[in-house]
Formats: sequence, C-alpha cells, structure tokens
Amino acid sequence: MALITGDEEWREVLKGHYTQSAKGKVVAPLDLVEKVKKHGKELLKEEQYFHEERKKNASGVDQEYLRKIMASGTLADKQAALVLRVQESPIFEEKALDSLINFIGKKNKRECLMAADSLFEVFSTLLPPRKLIPLAHRPLEELTAKGYVPGEKKKKAMNRCVAMWVFEARLKKQFGQFINGLSTLISDTQAAIQAKGLTIVYNLLSTHAEKEQELLGLLCSALGSVHKKIASRAVYYAHLLLRQHPSMKLVVIKEVQQVLRRPHGKARTQFYALNLLSQIEFNAKKDAAVADFVIGVYFDFFKHNVDAQDSGHNKLLSSLLSGINRANPFRTKDESGESVLEYKEHMDSLFKIVHVGSFNCSVQAMILLQQVATSNASISDRYFRALYNSLVDPRMMGSSKHTLYLSTISKSLRDDTNTARVKAFAKRMLQVALHADASFVCAVLITLSEIFTAKPSLRSMLLAEDNDEEEEFKDAPDNDDGKGDSEDKKEPQKHQSAYDAFKLEPMYSGAENTSLWEIVELTQNFHPSVRAFVEAFVEKSERISFSQDPFQDFALMRFLDRFSYKNPKMKKLQKGDSLMQPTKQSAKMTDQPVNSSQFLQQKEENIRVEELFLYKYLKEQQELKRKNKKKNKN
Repeated sequence: MALITGDEEWREVLKGHYTQSAKGKVVAPLDLVEKVKKHGKELLKEEQYFHEERKKNASGVDQEYLRKIMASGTLADKQAALVLRVQESPIFEEKALDSLINFIGKKNKRECLMAADSLFEVFSTLLPPRKLIPLAHRPLEELTAKGYVPGEKKKKAMNRCVAMWVFEARLKKQFGQFINGLSTLISDTQAAIQAKGLTIVYNLLSTHAEKEQELLGLLCSALGSVHKKIASRAVYYAHLLLRQHPSMKLVVIKEVQQVLRRPHGKARTQFYALNLLSQIEFNAKKDAAVADFVIGVYFDFFKHNVDAQDSGHNKLLSSLLSGINRANPFRTKDESGESVLEYKEHMDSLFKIVHVGSFNCSVQAMILLQQVATSNASISDRYFRALYNSLVDPRMMGSSKHTLYLSTISKSLRDDTNTARVKAFAKRMLQVALHADASFVCAVLITLSEIFTAKPSLRSMLLAEDNDEEEEFKDAPDNDDGKGDSEDKKEPQKHQSAYDAFKLEPMYSGAENTSLWEIVELTQNFHPSVRAFVEAFVEKSERISFSQDPFQDFALMRFLDRFSYKNPKMKKLQKGDSLMQPTKQSAKMTDQPVNSSQFLQQKEENIRVEELFLYKYLKEQQELKRKNKKKNKN
C-alpha cells in the first residue's frame, strides 16, 4: 500500500509527524543515519514504482503529450516537460530533476542558460521558506525510542516520516548541485552569461534561506569580474538584498571582508568591495554593533593594504574614508553619549593623509578627524592646525569636494570655543577667496555667514580698526642675587600683537587684533551675486539665505547655459538609488531661456541678481524692436 499519494504538497506531508527534535538541533550517530537513509531510499523507490503504475493506468491527454515531447521535442520543449514533471510530483521525479541539473553542467552555453532558468523555476516552487534540514540533524534517536526500527514496514506513520526526511535531504543535495552550476556561470568569461547567473543568485537569496552562505559567496565573487558592469551589478544587488533583509547586514559585511582579505587581490575588486560597504544604510537604534564591526574591517584593510603616499591608492583611500565617515555616527556610544571606539592607533596615518595624496582623500580624512576631535580634546589643536594649513594647500582649488570641505570647516568652527582661532580662519578664508572664482567666493561668504550667526561676537571684526602696534618685547627682571648672568636667566618674552598671516598655529596669528578688511575688496567683485552676498553679510548683518549649491548655480557652465536659446529635448535619465549620487541638481537647469517670453514678462524684482543685466538688455532690445516695427508701419 502506498505511503504517499502524490496529491498533496511535500511540505504538507511532514506536518504533525516528528518534524522537530524537542532538544533543538541534534546530530544523530553516523551508523544510525546510514541505516535510516538506506531504509528511506527503499521506501521512496517503492513509492516511485506505485507512482509509475498510476501514470501508466492514467489515459490522460497530458501524459501522452509529455511522452511525445520527451521522445521527439526540441531542447526547450524537453526542458519544459521536465519542469512540469518535477512540479507535479517532486517526490517521485528524482531522475527528471537530475536530468535538468545535468544540463547546467554541459559545455553548450545555450543549454546551460536554459537549464538555469528552468531550475530556478523548479526550486522557487519546491524550496520551503526555512532552510532544508539534513538527515543527520533529524531526531532519529527520538524516533527509534518511540519504536521505529529501520527496515520494518509495520508502522506506516513513521515510515512515511522517514521517507520524507530522506527526500528533503536529497533535495538539499540537488540544490547544492544547482548552486555549483551557477558558480560556473558566474565565473564565465562572457558578461551576458555572468549577468544571468548573478540575477538568479540574487533572486534565490532574496526569496529563500537555503544555501545562503554559498549564494552570498557567489554574489561577492562577482565583485572581481573583469567586466565593470557585472561588478557594479553585484554591488547593486547587494544593496537591494539589504533593503529587503536588513538583518543580513553583518553576514554580508563578513562575506565582503573575505574578499578584501584575499592575498594578492586586485585593486579594482577591492574598490568595488569598499563601495559596497560604504553605501550600506545603518539604523541608529539597531546597527551600533554592525557599525563597529564595519569600521574595524575598514581599518584592518587600511593597515594592511593601503599606502597613503601611493597615488594609485587614491580611489581606494577615498572610498574607504567615505565608508568610515558614513558608519562613524552609528557606532557604539557609552553612557555619556561619546563613542567607545578609539582611533588612537590610526591618528598619525589619518593626519598623514591630510598632507599627502589627493585633496579629495584629505577632505574625507578631515571629516573623520573632525568627528573624533569633537570628543577627544587631545587632538583638537592638531586637527585645527591641519585644517588651517589646508586652506593654502595648492591642491585645494583643483578638488571636486569643495562643498564637503567648506561644510567641515563650518561645523568645526561653530563648535570651536577659541575665538582667536575662529577669527584667524575667517581672515584666511577670505584671503583665499580673493584669488578664487565667483562660485567659491559665494560658498565662502555663505559659510562665514553661518559661522557669524552662530557666534555673534565675531561681528566685531567688521567694525574694529587694526591694531598697528608693533611687536612688544619685555625684558626679564634684573637678577638681584649678585650672581650676574647665569644659565637660569630667562630669555626676553615676546608678545605679538600684529597679525601674522603666515603663522602655522591659527590661535597665535594675532587675528583678534585686526579687522576683516579683506571683505572690502569683495565689494568691488565683478560678479553681482558676490556683491549682493557681501551687502547682506556686512551692511544688513543678515544671514545669507541660499538653499542651492553655489558651486553649481554660480559655475561658469550655468552662466553659459543661459545663452542657450534653443530648448533641448528634455530626456529623463533613469538614475540608480546609490547613496553616492547627488540628491539635487541646480535650479537653473529648469529655468526658461533668457530670451523667452516667460522670462521677459517677469517683474524686475523677481530676477536673480546675476541675470539682471541680461534681463535689462533683452528688455531694451524688445522695446527697440517694437518701436522700429511701429516706425516702419507708419
């Protein structure tokens, strides 16, 4: 008599029949496992015989059609027939599933890709939401204690249970063979084949828990693909996976760590791995331990693989520091709210990065040092000295990180309690702005406006006169003990009152004794927006209100765009959801051309300062044309 009819789904067969051990996860003795496995195979073989007999007796059109396709159909038809057979009776169609798995191992790439799609369809319906359980982890000893004897056929319920346990163990093995086939696809040299394998791996990871570790390994191995689009797709799929399953963050990070630790790893593979880590989104309430771990991964990689003085490592260094800065606010904090993780071991390396390599890396290093300096007074002076000297760094003007750089200066100075140092920064920022383009000048004025609003006492620099006194020298008091000159006699003490723009230490530059005279030069700047910002900052004592990015809105390219009189076709670009992409673009990109009727119909007070000249010019041209037209008509 048949134990399994085949009409019910295999996952429903086990319900209520010794499904789990009362002791949790167990490992049965090997000899008992082998006996139960042998008995289970015999039971399944008998059930398969009964199933074949039922199929022979069935006179349905479907069965005849399937037999005909298997005998003379095309490759696609044969695979479709195998899929139908497995989906209808997975318990009895072991050979059909093995035939599909054999296709994925063939040299013909077309057969492999077709088989991969077919197997994904099969396992998507067969796999349960939990992980498949191997036979050794079943409660076999509990079953034998309840009267089960391998080989006996008296107890139908127990035999039925054993048969399904053996089937599930067999399914786990077959799924493992499918994963091995996917690994050959991902390691292929053709990008299209790699992309197909990678997509299937992601879909399996996002929907099933079985073989999670192996699938994650395949996903991360694609970071080392010779094709850039495959490595980028692997990063994209990893982020999608983490958004669907946020609890997998630590597992994914550990797998990426293995990629970073590979000996003689390629720089490009490491770059994509660091990009993946740097774009992970953290939860402030749940991910403190994850942030601590990923920062440890960053510093371990930095210590063993990155040379700050090697220009070839600039991209790696920038991505690494960006990731640390993203994770740093979420790390573990003690009762006082200060971060527990210490950076003392890496302080010298971080300060070295500020002075060597690309300035973009220096900016990322300064962002991290700023976060550490707020909670560690011992490095505060050293940090401000490095930040002060970076303003006159020749690499600074060529950087693409000016927004981040000025934002770091603004945060640092607003938190600084040393007024003399803040005044020195204000003077040097304006001195640098005198030699910069309009976009940088506007950004500096906006930054200073924020700082002066947070520290109103700094406005005295806009009113005070320079202290023109020379440096004062005070002699040490005479030695009255009659011993004359001695080694203990003190040197003359020097007290500087004049401003020294070349001082390395900002707090001792004497900036508190001078006014902010550099602002006067900016009142004569050629750019109308600079003059408007200076007027608001100095004369009206207002905070400059500007919500856009000055480096976009006041760039030369935006100015030239206004002379583009033809309306180009608006093409909406589909952007990804990477954290590295800019969140907004210049508002001027959507403005009407300056010669359009909509622009000229606006009131003069609504026109931007930098566009006022164009508005007046075109308005006069319009009026002149109207008069000439009227004159010719008369």
